[in-house]
Amino acid sequence: MKIEERPFSNRENKVLVGMIVNDTVLGRIASKWEGNNFQSQSANVVANWCIDHYKKYGKAPHKAVISYLEDYSEQNPSQEQVRTIEMYL
Repeated sequence: MKIEERPFSNRENKVLVGMIVNDTVLGRIASKWEGNNFQSQSANVVANWCIDHYKKYGKAPHKAVISYLEDYSEQNPSQEQVRTIEMYL
């Protein structure tokens, strides 16, 4: 049996998916977001990308989140965290 490692908790995963793909969900969360609401640092990084995207464009990032990851991986010395986020996306 192969055990798959999951970078985020199930609850974080569901919320992040909503933030990435659903404008309404992201809009409701963005109005109450305080910066680092998740337990996982990597989840907070992705969530902050979504919040910033929403503030700029008024919608969820959808596939644009991949370009945020690419930019982040070029600027971030922690390749372990980059890989964790990459596994999730």
